[in-house]
Amino acid sequence: DTKIITDMRGLDVAIPKDPMRVAILDKGHILQTMVAMGVQDKLVATGGLLSIGDKNSTDRDTLFLYPELLELPDWGYPLGGFNLEALAATNPDLVIWMQSEYINDSQDGAKAMDTIENKFKIPLVVIRGAGTYEDPSMDVHYQNIMILGVVFGKEDLAREIVDYMKEQIDLIQSRTVNIPDSEKPSVMIVGLRNETTGVVWGSNWGDAKFSEEVAQIKNVYEEHSRTLMSAEQIVALNP
Repeated sequence: DTKIITDMRGLDVAIPKDPMRVAILDKGHILQTMVAMGVQDKLVATGGLLSIGDKNSTDRDTLFLYPELLELPDWGYPLGGFNLEALAATNPDLVIWMQSEYINDSQDGAKAMDTIENKFKIPLVVIRGAGTYEDPSMDVHYQNIMILGVVFGKEDLAREIVDYMKEQIDLIQSRTVNIPDSEKPSVMIVGLRNETTGVVWGSNWGDAKFSEEVAQIKNVYEEHSRTLMSAEQIVALNP
């Protein structure tokens, strides 16, 4: 009753042919893709979606897609610490772990992976976001969606999702590719924390990935990183 999945570590992992109790570690992409594939009812635990910040928050986009998320056990995240006992208590038959540029080589993450695979003996499938290790590439993103399609037996739907994404990117590029450099808008990509502070993503990094090459903008924060900025610092960069 198992099948072999080659995850994005390059490891062959034996997982249930039809996983029914899935735990995830992610900031949104896995759950959003599961909702798109109609398999969100298989979730039994999440880590990362509610682990940092106010657990009663209702402003995450993922909560609009799947408000039942608030009722699921939260087993933590590398940036805030794990509760692996909470994970084990949900008795998952599969854990899906999303790596990103923020947690690609987390020591706590490596220890948690080892515990899941070798102590708990739970199959662990690791996927990666674009830019986890190398220069950001949408091909990496497409690959992780296709792996999720194989995991849930939704290969055809995964291909539809990837094809749709490619169509939208092609549409944006076709409309912006000929914008002269002098007319490219000056932009800052910010996640507001409160009225006075924002998380700012720099050139081709994090939430700003692909914005320059696809939408032909000028990112006013040119560092390849993310940082916290005050309202005064944001205004000073004059986006």
